[in-house]
Amino acid sequence: AYSKEQAQQWNGVTVDYATAFPPDLLFQYYSRYAGFDPKAIAVMDVQLDSQAWEAGLRVGNKVLAVNGKLIDSPEKFYELVAASNMVKISAQDLQGRTRQIEIDLM
Repeated sequence: AYSKEQAQQWNGVTVDYATAFPPDLLFQYYSRYAGFDPKAIAVMDVQLDSQAWEAGLRVGNKVLAVNGKLIDSPEKFYELVAASNMVKISAQDLQGRTRQIEIDLM
């Protein structure tokens, strides 16, 4: 559900359930992913000057895993990224391509 609450953030990245997109963006998101899963975790925001942006993470990417561990909630994402200085995010873009995005915080 769309919410105006302040979202949690990690190094310029905000994730949430894909259903948290505003209605107009949610429709675009649904139309891009065949077999859309409302429990999918999606990137809601990426600051342009962040390491995540530089590494290729974009708004709308579906987050599949962090450091090899499947992501099933925003809380799990934030827990796993906080536990490491080298973060490997498996993400799927809106064209359905999956890639590994490495972010070195050292």
